[in-house]
Order: sequence, then structure tokens, then C-alpha cells
Amino acid sequence: MRVQIATGKARDVHLPALRPLYQDYFTCNRVAARVIPATMVPPPLIVEEVTGSIQGRNLPFDTAIARNIAPGSTAGIPGLALPAGMTSAGLPIGIEFDAPAASARSPLALGLSIHGVPGPIQPPRI
Repeated sequence: MRVQIATGKARDVHLPALRPLYQDYFTCNRVAARVIPATMVPPPLIVEEVTGSIQGRNLPFDTAIARNIAPGSTAGIPGLALPAGMTSAGLPIGIEFDAPAASARSPLALGLSIHGVPGPIQPPRI
């Protein structure tokens, strides 16, 4: 029952509040898209069990990894994540473009414009 209440509140209260926040952001700042790191933490090696640390606060890894991509996806705005390079440890990192609702062409156009800029990205060293 508790999960149903939390899910209902997220759907009925928080989601309707999230959508206009994104629209206001794009309108007030006159931007076609926001560019953010796809994740706040680098990926771990497959054999590692980790928590993510964001601004000195330890979070479960699934929370840390979804922190940037989940809100836009939840709000239903168009987004595109692309590989952007490698960490110093040789692990992949990415960037994400999020755009206003009904503007799916903006992140796609941005993605096409930078496609290949990072150069070839090699598989992670394990």
C-alpha cells in the first residue's frame, strides 16, 4: 500500500509540477537544449560494486547514475545521450542534450553536428 501511495503522489503531484519547470527553463533562458553530463559519476568496472559520490554525499550507484537522465525522461522531454570520451581510467563518459517538449529535432540536430568530434572511442580497458 505504501508503494502505491508514493507512486500515486509522484504521478499525480510531482510529475505535473516537473513539466512546467522544464518548459519555463527553456523559455526563460531562450535555449534550444540543455547540455549536461549523461551521468554524474563515471561507470565502474563490471567486477566493482560501488556507491556513487556526488558533492561528497554517497548515493546508491543506480541513483547516482540516473541523477541527470531520469528527470527529463520522467517529464517526457526529448533527450539524446552520446559518447563523449573516456575517463583517465579508460572508462566511457557521455553527454546528454535535453530539449523542450515537442522539440525532438533539437537534440538530434545537435547530436549530428558533433558526431565524431571526440574521435573514435575505444572499448574500455579491463
